[in-house]
Amino acid sequence: MSIDFYIIMCYIRHMFDKIIYKTLDTIISWCERYKEYRLKKTLPKHDPNQLKKWVKQQENAKKSYK
Repeated sequence: MSIDFYIIMCYIRHMFDKIIYKTLDTIISWCERYKEYRLKKTLPKHDPNQLKKWVKQQENAKKSYK
């Protein structure tokens, strides 16, 4: 009886772990896609002056994080 209980508990724990890891993977993928979306959204259009300004802003932002 105790062996069956142990096997059932292991199976339930494995299924719980699987659900948790799948949920975390989904959240991480959403965050990565949102990060890419935000970056693409901030990219300047076709004006070269805007591109230079954007690059300078990004470099300043990276420096301020450090």
